[in-house]
Amino acid sequence: MARERSQPDDGNLLTISALARQVRVLQRQREDVDERLRVASELIHGVAERSIRGTAFTKASWTAMFRAIGLDDDAMLRWHRQFEETNPEDHKAFLRSLGLDAAEVQRIRRRSRR
Repeated sequence: MARERSQPDDGNLLTISALARQVRVLQRQREDVDERLRVASELIHGVAERSIRGTAFTKASWTAMFRAIGLDDDAMLRWHRQFEETNPEDHKAFLRSLGLDAAEVQRIRRRSRR
């Protein structure tokens, strides 16, 4: 006697659909984390090279490095927002280390909080 294959009921279909959506969300989050890790690694490499040569970063050189690793204006703003959100005092110190005056530091930090 052959068994009939049962069809999933509506509750199971809803569960499968919800889990599939969650998997897609997690995949997007993982891609975002992978991109952040790539950017951080490339920034570390750039900072280390400059440190070895004994040259300081400026706003222009930092922006050029961001561009070289593929960041556009929106990505740079996200970077600043993340920095400001997770460690505002270090973000301020970093901006000052680039030689920015207090007014420009405040402008960038204010924009990073929006």
